[in-house]
Amino acid sequence: PKGWCKFFNALSTQFHVNVLESYLEYRAIKNNSRCGKSQDIKSGIVAATAMFHFREHLSPQPSVNSIIAACPDYSLLRDVVNASKHGTLTSGNPDITSATSIREQVLRTEYKDDLGDYMHIEKVVSLHLKDGSERYLNDVLLNVINYWIAFLKQMGLFSNLEAFKPQL
Repeated sequence: PKGWCKFFNALSTQFHVNVLESYLEYRAIKNNSRCGKSQDIKSGIVAATAMFHFREHLSPQPSVNSIIAACPDYSLLRDVVNASKHGTLTSGNPDITSATSIREQVLRTEYKDDLGDYMHIEKVVSLHLKDGSERYLNDVLLNVINYWIAFLKQMGLFSNLEAFKPQL
């Protein structure tokens, strides 16, 4: 039917312009060497928000719970989006309870072996969960973007778009 063509064109544009581009921008910022001014947090929250709200552009619209069943990190992504918007989360059972649980950090790991010293430095946005554990926003975003890619491929859209691999 005619409506399907318009739906797929609008959905394709929404995914590319809003979701995919914001994720690619986050990855580019994560991979640059500049620190400070919370640029990693800002771009991560923009990507998280686009990914979380993408379901609202689908017809029929899947429930949040059905997406969480297929992609458990969608729940944590929801908490990141809501904490960044509201500051503190007081309803439901969120994994993070406030925006202060989202932190930009620089990790430095030093290795020593027979060949000498080696240092690896990486920027991360860490999520400090209420159970005391820690996750990295990069991993959550990767899992959710790959969920949406697989979902859209099942719909017959983006047959040539491949899942993203973890960054080393």
